[in-house]
Amino acid sequence: MKLFAKVVSVLAGAAMAVGLLGVPPARADSGFVDVPPGLQFEREITWVAEQGIATGWPRPDGGREYRPWSPVNRDAMAAFLHRLAGSPAVDLPARSPFADLTPTTEHYPAIVWAWQRGITTGWTELNGTRTYRPTTPIARDAMAAFLYRYAGSPATTTPSTTQFWDLRTTTMYNKEIHWLRSRGITTGWNEPFGCPTYRPLDPIARDAMAAFLYRYVHGGPTPAANTCGDLRHGRDWETLPTTWPVVALTFDGGASNAGVARILSTLRAKDVPATFFVTGDFARRYPGDVRAMSAAGHPVGNHSVTHPAFTTLTADQIRAELAGAEARIAPLTGRTTKPLFRYPLGDRNTTTTSVVNGAGYVPFRWTVDSLGWQGTEGGRTANWVCQRVLGTVRPGQVVLLHVGAHPTDGSTLDADALSCIIDGTRARGYGFITLDAFAR
Repeated sequence: MKLFAKVVSVLAGAAMAVGLLGVPPARADSGFVDVPPGLQFEREITWVAEQGIATGWPRPDGGREYRPWSPVNRDAMAAFLHRLAGSPAVDLPARSPFADLTPTTEHYPAIVWAWQRGITTGWTELNGTRTYRPTTPIARDAMAAFLYRYAGSPATTTPSTTQFWDLRTTTMYNKEIHWLRSRGITTGWNEPFGCPTYRPLDPIARDAMAAFLYRYVHGGPTPAANTCGDLRHGRDWETLPTTWPVVALTFDGGASNAGVARILSTLRAKDVPATFFVTGDFARRYPGDVRAMSAAGHPVGNHSVTHPAFTTLTADQIRAELAGAEARIAPLTGRTTKPLFRYPLGDRNTTTTSVVNGAGYVPFRWTVDSLGWQGTEGGRTANWVCQRVLGTVRPGQVVLLHVGAHPTDGSTLDADALSCIIDGTRARGYGFITLDAFAR
């Protein structure tokens, strides 16, 4: 991840201007035992320590820890901004503005200050009380909102085309996140498919928080505009648009589950991620397998409920197939299947894709079909399947495999060939990715 910033504070005043808006800090020892020279964002962490924005934690041996990869909690977020503003005096109210805070709560004055400045409003609970949730890690989207309000909620023009693959115009805090980008505060992550992501719901780590604050003050280059937001829709993706040497292994589940256990075992042993597409009927028959796919860290996408040919369906029937599969799969995985979708039988046209996109899904076809589903009855062998896949390896390749057995000969050629496919792909200098980041 690369994070950048510009000198933008309209609220910091003289206290911030003195000492904080000068020349970039020298490369000095951070003072933290867990921030060695050369660590990513070492300079920025050193700066927040020198400015008194972060103090870290004391150790029994007298040293101090910064804990760079720990998440920033909401109470600490308020403290960071309060110190960035020069630790101004706070006129504490007679009564706490939040039901879950008392004057003895850690960082209470800083949280009250943030509330008084309109930087935070907290949550209105069902019982009507307002809470701050101080020990909850702050997500990257909410962190953007805090910084935007800290800057005085300046007028900003949000681009009509999102500049981050995983944001939509309707995403909460979309405006605030794009404001960060417009001021050079963040460019997000460069993904292997060539478009950046912001990862709005991920917690912000303490090392990255130091970088955000440093570049908020000292500035950084604004990334060039892109058209990534327009790329997701209108296509049934056959190959990912990347020049990186990466391959996506994908498995369809609609009938038999005969190969699931062995496939998951091989992926675990080889430390390889994959993407699964299952039907709602498969999830109903084999809920334990769907749970196991997700528990192993593999995204599970939507493959319809009953595996019909989509071009024979009306728009309402398509939406019903998508919603029905979601209703059966999501409770098993604990997360939505969106935006991952694969057409049953690969049957699609521009009309079906428009409906699928409108329902929040990105359809994925394949670069190569292993044809393992044809079984030994079709004259195939595990080695034939392996060599077919390896003979087509290319950057962004999407490989179609199946988790089941041939309905008459009982063979599970894709499961049999998987180890060979993984080893051969790696021998050609390729790694493996899943489709979820690309599709968000």
